[in-house]
Amino acid sequence: MAAAFFWVFDFSAILTTLFNSIKSNRILVVRLDHIGDYLLWAPQITSLRELYPRPKFSMVLIANAAWASLAEETHQFDEILPIKVNQFKRSLTYRFSIIRKIRKLGIEFLISPVYSRDFYAVDLIVRSSGAKLKIGFRGDTTNITPLLKGFTDNWYTRFIEGDFARLSEIDKNAEFIRGLGGKPASGLATLHPSPRILDHSYFVLVPGGSWRGRCWPTEKFIELSRRIQQKYNIPGLICGTAQESFLADAINAGLEIPLSNLCGQTSLDQLIDIINNASLLITNETGTVHIGANLGTPTVCMLGGGHFGRFFPYPPDLMPSAVEAIYFPMECYGCNWNCIYEVPKNEAVPCIQMISVDSVWQSASRQLDKFMLKKLDSIEPH
Repeated sequence: MAAAFFWVFDFSAILTTLFNSIKSNRILVVRLDHIGDYLLWAPQITSLRELYPRPKFSMVLIANAAWASLAEETHQFDEILPIKVNQFKRSLTYRFSIIRKIRKLGIEFLISPVYSRDFYAVDLIVRSSGAKLKIGFRGDTTNITPLLKGFTDNWYTRFIEGDFARLSEIDKNAEFIRGLGGKPASGLATLHPSPRILDHSYFVLVPGGSWRGRCWPTEKFIELSRRIQQKYNIPGLICGTAQESFLADAINAGLEIPLSNLCGQTSLDQLIDIINNASLLITNETGTVHIGANLGTPTVCMLGGGHFGRFFPYPPDLMPSAVEAIYFPMECYGCNWNCIYEVPKNEAVPCIQMISVDSVWQSASRQLDKFMLKKLDSIEPH
């Protein structure tokens, strides 16, 4: 019923813009997923621009407002339309205004490079865009039901198809460029933090994530933090969204020396600078692990099996030496987070729960030891 309602509602916005002129040189790129997804795709932006160069083509990006500022820093798009994705799905007035803006762009050619499409944002924008040529991934049913996907497949005029299911997300993004006839870029995304402050030492915890089942238990963060404080005597910060502040409070309640709770208090640029200057980042599998990896910050990630190898860890040739994934192998890996075990609400699934403090501490202390030696060497006179 909800799908049918949005289909009809979006059509009402289309009716108000039926007579817009089409600009044949204007290409619309639609990307509305999370910051980690953006960072895995970002290296291919240059390849996309090489396929459709200025001034022959004008490229417009519809971007998740959470990371749109990073896309602006690439200077590859002629226009960026940031969308607050949750508001787009929940507010009819906001949705109506966005669809009208998209229609008024006069797009002839649309590209949707997201492998796991969703109905309520990406696919309905594809339908509403007014573009004559719409290219996307055939994709999978991670974020959409098979019934809806079968329906929305008809809204595309061409698919990039192949045996991509087992590829990492980085390789999927490369295959999309190859399917368009371009040459994929290699390497990780480039971020532009402020200059590093060499005389600061601190560690960063990111105890939250998009789903509590993927989050390493709070009591293990407490024990790990205590070990870091005792051995290295450096301060710690806890980062995350405002809604995750309670996790920071719970961690601090178990520590004799509390960490600074910055949940909900940083912009994206500030978060990037904090991670860039950190001696160590300890994080669940969320956007921050990709920020840490792209910056080269010593990073330890507690990784579950739901999407193991798709988003993280990266292919071996792209995995920075200062970045480690800690995981507990289980036969049920690749479950797409449809856990086969009964898990109490707000508790970690078994593949996360079973990651020991000792295994994370081993990696964390190794990375901190290397970082401290490197830092000492950089400030000692030669």
